[in-house]
Parts: sequence; C-alpha cells; structure tokens
Amino acid sequence: MIKMDHYAIVSVYDKRGLDTLVDGLVETGFGIISTGGTYDAIRKIICRKKLKARLYKVSEITGSPEILDGRVKTLHPMIHGSILYRRDKEEHMKEAGQQKLLNIEVVAINLYPFEAAVEKGAGNEELIEEIDIGGPTMLISAVKNHEHVSVVVDPEMYPKLISELKKNNCTVPIDTRRRFAVRAINRLADYRSTIAQELSARLAGEESLRLSYKKGKKIGKYGENWHQKAWIYNKGKGLADSEQLSGIELGYNNYFDMDAAFSALLDIKDNPAAVIVKHHNPCGIATGKNLLQSLKKAWEGDDISAFGSVICLSEKPGMDTLRFLDGRFIEVLIVPDIDKECLSYLKEKKKNLRVIRAKLERTEDYEYRSIEGGMLKTTKDRKLYLGRDKELFGTPALVRDNLGKERLVGQVTKKKMDEGAIGLVEFSIKASRCLKSNAITICYEYEKGHYQQIGMGCGQPNRLNSVKIAAEKALHNMKEQYGMEKASEILSSDRVVLCSDAFFPFSDSIEIISELGIRNVIQPGGSIKDREVIGSADSFGMSMIFTGVRHFKH
Repeated sequence: MIKMDHYAIVSVYDKRGLDTLVDGLVETGFGIISTGGTYDAIRKIICRKKLKARLYKVSEITGSPEILDGRVKTLHPMIHGSILYRRDKEEHMKEAGQQKLLNIEVVAINLYPFEAAVEKGAGNEELIEEIDIGGPTMLISAVKNHEHVSVVVDPEMYPKLISELKKNNCTVPIDTRRRFAVRAINRLADYRSTIAQELSARLAGEESLRLSYKKGKKIGKYGENWHQKAWIYNKGKGLADSEQLSGIELGYNNYFDMDAAFSALLDIKDNPAAVIVKHHNPCGIATGKNLLQSLKKAWEGDDISAFGSVICLSEKPGMDTLRFLDGRFIEVLIVPDIDKECLSYLKEKKKNLRVIRAKLERTEDYEYRSIEGGMLKTTKDRKLYLGRDKELFGTPALVRDNLGKERLVGQVTKKKMDEGAIGLVEFSIKASRCLKSNAITICYEYEKGHYQQIGMGCGQPNRLNSVKIAAEKALHNMKEQYGMEKASEILSSDRVVLCSDAFFPFSDSIEIISELGIRNVIQPGGSIKDREVIGSADSFGMSMIFTGVRHFKH
C-alpha cells in the first residue's frame, strides 16, 4: 500500500508569502516537493529558520532530471499520479501503492508572468518562454481531484490553507477545497485566455476577445422591464464590487443609473461635487465650496426629474447634507464613506433607500456593448479637447487628432471668451459627454470656481430639439431661482456657456440659442457648414470655441 505521509508540491514564480506557507507546511508535518528557483528559496527559509523539514527536488521524486532548459520538470506520472489518484477508490489506492505514488494533498502553484510580459511589450520569443506548461497542468490535475487535494494559486490564500490544516489534523474541509478549486480554475482560465488573445493577434493577425467576470448573481425581481430577468458579474473591483449598507435589493435599472452617476462624478470629484441621474442621464451636476452646496445646486438643475433618482457624492456626507434629502424621494445614494451616525439617520428616515459605499476610482479603460451575435469594444472617452487650454482660447489653429486629421481648434468668432473661463468650459464639456447624444448642456458659474448644470437636452434624433429642451429647462430654472429679470441677466453673461457634444450641422440651433440670450457656445466643429454657423454666431454677438473633439454617447 501507499505510504500515507503528507506531501505538498510547491512551485511559485511569485515568492510573496512563501515564509508563511513553508512554516505552516513544516509545522503540520508535510514533506515539500519543489523545483528550480522555488526549491532554492524554500531551502534558504528552512536554513534561516533552522526548521526540521523534509524538502525534495522534483527530480528526486521522479528519478528524471529537468530537461530542455527547464521546459520539462513536473510532467511525469509520479507527480500527476500522486495528485490525481482517488483516495476513496480501492482500485486507485492499490495501483498507487504498486506505482509507489506519494500522497500529495496540497498543490501550491502560481504561473509564469505572461500577462506582465504582454504589458511590458515583450517580443514574440520572450513571450513564448513565459507560457507556463507544468504549472497549469498541475493546477488542472489538482482541480480535477479537489475532493482529495487542496490547490492554492495566490499568496493571499496561504493563511487560510495553513489555518485549516492546523485546525483539522492536516486536512482541509471539502467546502474550502471546493472554493480553492474554483479560484484555481478561474485563474487558469484567465491565464490561458490572455495567451489565446495575444497569440491570436501576434501570430495570425486575428483579434479575439475573452472577458472574465466572476461573483455572478441574479439581481432584482426583474430586469430592465417586468418581463425580463437580470444578473450582475464583477471583477472584484469598482462600482460592481461596492458595498450596500442599507435599503432594499438593488435591481438592474438601479445598477445602470448608478454607473452613470458614478462615471460622471469621477470627472469632477476633485472638488466637493454631486451628480443626480435619472434614466441614465445626469439631470443635475454641480460643484461647490462644500458638499451641501453642491447637492443643492445639482438638485436645482432639475428638481422634477430628481424625484426617484440616483445620487453620487464626492465626499463623506455630514448630517447637514443628509437633512437636505428629507422629504425628497431618491432610490440610491452612492458615497465613498459614511459615519455610523449618518447611516443610522438614513436607515430611520428612509428605510428603503439603498446606501452604497464605493471607492471613487477608475477601474476600466474600455467599454463593451453587446450586439446580436457579437461584441463592440471601445476605449473610454477621456479627452476633453485637442491641444492645451491656451490653444482652446487662442486664435483658431489646425491641430492634428489621433486619426492624423487636422481639426480647427480655438476661438472662431469675433467675440472672445476669457481664458479665466477654462474651469467653466471644462465642466461643461464633462457634463455634455455624460449625456446621451444628441446632447446639449447649459452650465453656469454661480460662484467663482463653482459650477452648475442648469439645463440639458439629450437623446434626441434631432440636435435642434435637444437645444430647445435645454433652453427651456435653463430658462425655467433661472426664473424659479432668481426671477425673470435676473434670469435674463445671468443667461446672457459670460458665466454661462452652452456646450454641444457634436458639431452644429446648421445655423438654426444658433438662432434658438440667441433667443435665450446665451452668448457663449462650445462645440467640436467639423461640419461642412461651419462657416455659416460661425457667421450666424457673429451676427448675434456670440463667442464660439471649437474643441476638435466630439463626445457622442449612444
């Protein structure tokens, strides 16, 4: 019969946590089998700590040397047989004894850094050498026999493994082994997926896409509509991995609107800021000298649409900010953090309100959208305008974009905006690119350095309609807050700008804008009728800046 001593095979490129793993394995009586650099690292740990350990090279177990520059080390029946035989099957146990297999119960493996080699731009020959063979093969063997073998693929898993071995007389409970196996098979899937994508591109000139999302779960009672179902998956980071602190279950539409609010807030979070989203469009965006002021100004941007909205705040809210929400119905509040006292207040006042704690940071460089039978991928829209801010306010000049096309950038009208308006201009562009195209936003510097969206029109097939909607909303908001006379004065001042996400194809929009009294316009330019549009703006005494960057959001 097989000798039932406990063995672990350890082969790791990432040596973090190796001390913890070796200490635990030696303490629980495991013999350790290892290869190459890992063997040397373990031997040094054992010598430094004067541990009484059983350490073996793989070649001592297999009776075969490492060959082909280390390409073949662990690919041997003694290794894989010792991992794969079933301890609950009499025939396997008998054969294992005949073959003198070992009782390998722990497989600790992490893989060659293929992903890191891709990121640093390694050449084909170097990249090929970072394709791990033995490691993945041992991982899949251990996963297949996880009913009897524990497999760990990350240093952060070592403490759990050692804790379970110590508590359970050198065994690991089956539930833990299953979780370990799932972690291992997902790591292996990600690894091989990266290899497949990179080699497809390099060797065959074919782009392939394999996405990895985990922790999937069904969400809500229904999906976007009552007759649909919905699920969410995440990568263990970002908004998808946020923490719900209170309130009823989140649904599909909540997550969709949360993403819009979260993304818009990331653009302006360097100041106290608030974003209010309804039906995936920010209906209120504002910055202020404090969070309360920002929230008030965002709410005033469209107090009707704000009913039943999602709100995202840039800072931990105080009681003054939360009391502003009394009597106002909102679905979700996203915050970077919140005090216990404030959370208790919200739980008492708004029992159904979903309070979400999320770290305000960017986690994705790309966007993905499914179409029938396929997937679209695009880089995130992060550029505001071509060139530098001084060029934006300077004499019109041709600036080359990333397509190699020269685009006109700068002040294209007789009336000029002052360079001091750069903050308002950038805020307006950021607001417009958050809205569904065709998008128009009207923004106001209500205090020095603090900005508010006061009107927006979006999602219209006709840009002229978006202009009309934004103008109507801006005029209504200003009349409500300041009265008609003051509203007209504000709208025609240099503290208000209208921003379009794409060029104006005709001058009819300029005529509507002039009727509202607005005198400052920002747009990408690039229409065949640019000259006509500029002439119309000049006739109404408007300033107009071309940015050279379009911000469609479909």
